[in-house]
Amino acid sequence: MTQALAISGQSSIVTPPSSIEGWLPVPAVARLLGITDSAVRKACGAGRMAATMTDSGWMIDPACRAELRIATHTETCLHAVSLADSDLSHLSARQRQQVHERMTMIEKYISWESDKPIGDTLGHVQNLFCDAWTAAHPQNKVCAPTLRKYIRKYRRGGIAGLVDRRADNGRNNTMSPEAGEFILGLYAQQQREHLPKIHELAVAMAARNGWIVPGLKAVQEWIRKRDRKLILCGRDPKRFRDRCTPHILRDATKIAAMQLIVGDHHQFDILWPRRVYIDGKAGKPGRCEWKWFRPWLSAWLDFRSWHLYSHSIAFDSPDGDRVMGSFLQGVLEHGQPDHLYLDNGKDYRMQRFAGGRKRPAKDGEQIVARRHVEPILTMLGIGVTWATPYNAKAKIIEPWFGIVEERFGKSFETYVGNKPDRRPERMKKMMNRSGDYAARFFAPETLERLATLTDKYDQERRDALCLESFSSLFDQWITADYSLRKSPAAGACGLSAREAFLSLRAKDFSVRRPDESTLAVMLMPSMAVSVSQNGVWVKPFGCYYWSGNLESLRCNGQRSKITYRFNPSDSSKVYIFDAADKFLDVATPYVGMGMHPLASVYGTEADKQKLSDAIYLQRSCAKNTRRQVRELQSKAQRMLGASASAADELGLLDKAVAPDAALPTLRIVPALTAAAQAGADVEERRAKSEERKMASDFFLTGTDGPAADGRHHPTTALDLIAGLEELCDRNPESEHDSDPESNPD
Repeated sequence: MTQALAISGQSSIVTPPSSIEGWLPVPAVARLLGITDSAVRKACGAGRMAATMTDSGWMIDPACRAELRIATHTETCLHAVSLADSDLSHLSARQRQQVHERMTMIEKYISWESDKPIGDTLGHVQNLFCDAWTAAHPQNKVCAPTLRKYIRKYRRGGIAGLVDRRADNGRNNTMSPEAGEFILGLYAQQQREHLPKIHELAVAMAARNGWIVPGLKAVQEWIRKRDRKLILCGRDPKRFRDRCTPHILRDATKIAAMQLIVGDHHQFDILWPRRVYIDGKAGKPGRCEWKWFRPWLSAWLDFRSWHLYSHSIAFDSPDGDRVMGSFLQGVLEHGQPDHLYLDNGKDYRMQRFAGGRKRPAKDGEQIVARRHVEPILTMLGIGVTWATPYNAKAKIIEPWFGIVEERFGKSFETYVGNKPDRRPERMKKMMNRSGDYAARFFAPETLERLATLTDKYDQERRDALCLESFSSLFDQWITADYSLRKSPAAGACGLSAREAFLSLRAKDFSVRRPDESTLAVMLMPSMAVSVSQNGVWVKPFGCYYWSGNLESLRCNGQRSKITYRFNPSDSSKVYIFDAADKFLDVATPYVGMGMHPLASVYGTEADKQKLSDAIYLQRSCAKNTRRQVRELQSKAQRMLGASASAADELGLLDKAVAPDAALPTLRIVPALTAAAQAGADVEERRAKSEERKMASDFFLTGTDGPAADGRHHPTTALDLIAGLEELCDRNPESEHDSDPESNPD
């Protein structure tokens, strides 16, 4: 406007201009300022706006407010609009231009919306407008949510609501190339430092080197526009390999079933009650309590069909022995495969199973030769391929574990999820109620047997009872559900897992099973134990095992140590090895275990037969041992006699000397013979007296031990003479009754 406006004090009437073209009515001003119509009329009446009253109402000059000048674009150069009389005086030229563009967009949209067809939705109209606006203004693109945001701000605050009030808006956002390389180099590191710290370092370096570094917001926006692969490779290399490097796509149809087996471990996302022994404190005895545990699954999966080859379930973390034991189950049931694809963990690389790690020695390092143990897989002729460490996508068994949790794990009310943010809320109430759940999950017979196992060393037997029902449920799900469904494997050709496993084998396939001695080496070994009189005590099964080939090792204590290997799922036999890991024999449960106390009277036919077998075994062992002793004794006597004859023939013994002529004997005491007989009678009476005394002591004290002095005194000459005098006193005529011819006097 070229005409100056004269506003007089409180008067709301201005000098009418020659023309009011371009002036705005009250509704338009209210919409542009984000206030009500009454507020605009009050401002006009109070003289705060340059306005004049017309027949249609107040008409306001847009030049009186900066917001109106920006909206109407009254100045030739928008950047020259004076904002000194407004609260928008701080706006930069870029912000002014931005407000005008947004206002223009809103005004055009309002006219567009007024012309929308009947029945068309508002969202569809907004999408059409945004597409048309973006096509006409490529540098000022807009989407429907942004358009709605601008309209909402405009209605709440008018022109002032469209101002971009971010701190860095309008500033110089350019950055020196050196500063950009410095910031990106620090940001793309595995330490993952925060960007505010990196920005502080960049500002300090810029002050020293003369770089240009914009504000923090601009740097954050600049980082978001960088190559994500470059940043991910530096900050998270594993995620970069998983998500940014090209995958190797394998074709499972090029191998047959039973040609490649994949093995790995998985911990169920299920809480299961476990009876554990708690050591006592402060002199108190230990006790057994119920605790929550998540069982472990060691599984072997066929690569072609995704059929479960074998598995084992346990509470404790899996180790090499469990790997070998679970693999053995599959070999016994299905035969041995051609190749294995194994995890890179130490339990699979165990020396006895796969040969251990192949690591070259460093320069100057002395290699100590360990005892050579031929790996089981080498003995069986099975090849091995090792998965790349920490590369889950390379093993098909990892997605199969997801199927197990989805179909089997989530059917339990004790399912706890695979992440902390997926824990069910009921988990808090379950924490101290493992015993209550055990009463629901376990049979009464199982609970009674668990109540009897209170020793610290019965943990393996307690675990077997606790996992009995869980393993049974898992086996039922595998056989009755998963194996009969369509296999999720791409190479299964639309068949079920079991059908694909049986029908998609090689044409020349034949079931191969190693001999029993080779299989025994694959089982879980025990510590060195002694062979007792009842055989070998196998603690995991809680009974003795007997073998006839252990007869030479029985009852020899520490001198004859052996080890045994066993299959945790088969208690019918154990394999016996000597101290040098040489296979000896297969031992079966001892027949004398668990005998009925009155088997011959109240026992069944099986109890009587068991008793008969135990007695026969007992007598056979004793008979064989006695026969060996007699053979040794007779052999020793023969050897002794042969040695005496040989010594005589060799002249090692003195020749026999003829005895001297018999010398006349003189009878000193005529009645000495009678005295000797009397002494013998005294000894006999004394012995009988002692026997009667010992019998009396036995009935009184319960012992038949010797007398207090514990010694037997032999008869001496003085005893004979004393006995003779006693006899002569009782029978003084005995000396005259002797033979007169025997007395020379």
